[in-house]
Amino acid sequence: MSRGGGLGVLLATGIGLWLGDADEALLPGLILVASVAWWDDQRGGVAIKWRIACQLLAATAMAAAGLFPSSGIAFSFLFVIGTIWLCTLYQLMDGADGLVGGMALWGCSALALAASGAGAGASDILVLAECVAAGSAGFLLFNFPPSRILLGSVGSVPLGFLAAVLSLTGVARFLWPWWFPLLVFSPLVVDATVTLAKRVLRGEEISQMHHEHFYQRLMQMGWSDRRLVLSEYVLMLACGISALLAQRAEDSVVSIVLLVWAVIYLALIVLIDKQWRRHMTTTVAQQGHATQ
Repeated sequence: MSRGGGLGVLLATGIGLWLGDADEALLPGLILVASVAWWDDQRGGVAIKWRIACQLLAATAMAAAGLFPSSGIAFSFLFVIGTIWLCTLYQLMDGADGLVGGMALWGCSALALAASGAGAGASDILVLAECVAAGSAGFLLFNFPPSRILLGSVGSVPLGFLAAVLSLTGVARFLWPWWFPLLVFSPLVVDATVTLAKRVLRGEEISQMHHEHFYQRLMQMGWSDRRLVLSEYVLMLACGISALLAQRAEDSVVSIVLLVWAVIYLALIVLIDKQWRRHMTTTVAQQGHATQ
């Protein structure tokens, strides 16, 4: 099955860059990140250190070119780290049909809706977010389970790159608060971050291939791709809607919303871990009976 589905999303993004008069520093960075990801898809074996080095170069060059002229060095540093992290987690989470494409669709749609109410100063972000969402929707026509085409690194890594650029540019321009994009993209961010944190605490190599993400464990416990992705879409929509509703709310309301989501995610993590331990116990017992 072809892994070039991300090329269509990149084409829609290119249209957004052209129509939306985006910052000139964005296109070279996107081309560099996408080119390395495409090479990884075609040839394989591009070491993680070189992928991260190219993402670091692209993000640093964009920050140095004045993408955030009034935000200071600390924010530029945050942008570089955030870009590398989102590129990495989007690639890590591209293991189920419709998952990453769906996050790009619902996440960028939420950013576009937020930007639409921010006036003329957000027109470039609005157009780019709309084009990324539209390209992702078109891709999902062929990637929704059962898929006929895969996203590949050439799609997942640039989508993470664009999510970081759109999110943090909006924060720098005060179009939305810092927590807004974090909540919008939290279905992927929480899964990838918690999974890798647990591996680090166990002293495991984080670059080594594994199947320990929460969505992967649900699939190993018998969830179909369709059931998984539809459940994730419900979660993504709930996060996006609650973020949009709380965007202009008082700080006390925002604190309650974020606390509620923290409790929800903690409950989901505990529940899935508990079911996974029960699943592994049953599997080991069945294997023991089979060998007797």
